[in-house]
Amino acid sequence: MIINYDDVLCEWEKQKPIRAGKTFWCAIAEAIEKQIARKPYREVNCPRCRINIVDLLNSPYCYCNKCGQKIDKQKDNH
Repeated sequence: MIINYDDVLCEWEKQKPIRAGKTFWCAIAEAIEKQIARKPYREVNCPRCRINIVDLLNSPYCYCNKCGQKIDKQKDNH
């Protein structure tokens, strides 16, 4: 399959915002990125929105309550 990138860009520009200026495809990309576990920022904050997640680290849940980012709760064994 040959992709004409000019056509892709043209279609991309035609998209209407679905929420807060985000297009449908941008919203999908963001949702997929949130499913990739990230280590906490400075060991106690969400890496995406930077809220304190200490309570989350001690619970069975692994997603930030505010933004939905998946949190990697494994401790480094260094």
